[in-house]
Amino acid sequence: MQIASFSFDAFTYEIWGALLNGGRLILTDRNTILSMDTLADTLTSYKITTGFLTVPLFNRLTEEHPEALSGFDALLVGGDALSAAHIRKALPYLPEGLLNGYGPTENTTFSCVHHIRAVDEGQTSVPIGQPIAYSQAYVLDDQLQPVPQGVIGEIYVGGTGLALGYLGDEEKTSQSFIPHPFQERARLYKTGDMGRWLPNGIIDCLGRIDHQVKIRGHRVECGEIEAAMLRFEDIIECAVIPHQHESGHKRLIGYFVQKRAA
Repeated sequence: MQIASFSFDAFTYEIWGALLNGGRLILTDRNTILSMDTLADTLTSYKITTGFLTVPLFNRLTEEHPEALSGFDALLVGGDALSAAHIRKALPYLPEGLLNGYGPTENTTFSCVHHIRAVDEGQTSVPIGQPIAYSQAYVLDDQLQPVPQGVIGEIYVGGTGLALGYLGDEEKTSQSFIPHPFQERARLYKTGDMGRWLPNGIIDCLGRIDHQVKIRGHRVECGEIEAAMLRFEDIIECAVIPHQHESGHKRLIGYFVQKRAA
């Protein structure tokens, strides 16, 4: 099923994942993903067996129509940290489990995948798994050396899907795409995500090093919003903070201090 915008790297997975493997690709429009009733009906009527859902879309569908997931043989969910509560609710409808697809757009399309068949009741985070074929993932310290199991470091990814850089922004490219410390004539992407290796050999992602957040799959820098708020003459201080509702949905809340009236 094709639901992603062509500007989102998941579009490549949806198109070529189906067409290069002899599948039938079902095209949808914007109205389909805006209504969970319509999306659930589409999944059922076309007997969708494989697809990718962003975390916010997966969460909404799980809340309103979890039975619509029962036709999936392979369901990938990603674009943000997965909600353990929503996965627990969805798993009874997914006999084959689901896949947590992790990977920034800079290393299209996925860098790591974790097959989820069960989530413990007290579990709050969901691991991102291991690198897929032709992809690499490392957890490194600030000296670009691998950290021991259980120690928190920064996640770096690479492989054949690695981008050349940011078009027209050499400074950002040099900061984010670094020479590969263990492989000649290769590079790695500095994700900005914190992670650690678990005893079973998979990676657990623990959030951001910086203040970047994801809202409905879009990267947002809180500092940029704060800078825009401070352009208003009546605002002297402000802070933008992500807030996650108990349902798993995230939103940004802005706080500000206003100048005293004369």
